[in-house]
Amino acid sequence: MSRRTRIALIVSGFIVTVGLCPVIAPDWSRKIGLDYGPLPGLERASATSQTKKWTWVADAIVIDQEKAVKDTLVADLMAGRLTLAQVTDDFMLMAEREPDRLPAIRCLFAGETDRERVARSVLLYARKRAESEKSEEVVGRLDGEFQAMFRSSVPDPARPGDVVAKEAAPRRTNAGAPMGPPPPFVRSLP
Repeated sequence: MSRRTRIALIVSGFIVTVGLCPVIAPDWSRKIGLDYGPLPGLERASATSQTKKWTWVADAIVIDQEKAVKDTLVADLMAGRLTLAQVTDDFMLMAEREPDRLPAIRCLFAGETDRERVARSVLLYARKRAESEKSEEVVGRLDGEFQAMFRSSVPDPARPGDVVAKEAAPRRTNAGAPMGPPPPFVRSLP
């Protein structure tokens, strides 16, 4: 047998041994690192990360769509085609769809009920838009609508829309239980 043939036989025998090792002796092959078992796990992890990626993309699309809807609603509100009560109801529906949105609104906006807090968020949304368009008369009209909707709550003139939860008054959930002080980041909002 020539030297070339011997080398070819040795190399092919080594390749066959390494290839059959996980089937014949799985424990031994795991010890030396020849286990191919993690590959299905990696494939599952890759599929999971792809699913998460597409979930994030879908969430971003939904957020963009909601922002477009809110912009349209606020534009109609400012033009007088919709009332603050109608826009508040639509914002409330959008807030109820997301499980984390209403708790965030409860932390950021003062009010007796969730509807009042959402109305304050609508006011803030409209105020920001009114500032960019320089429409003070719209802000005055919306403040009047807010006072008509919630006679017991009057916006603080020092804070536009009385948006941020007040530190002096204890905040309460809809059930009436105290919620404790607002988180530190709430106090630093303008």
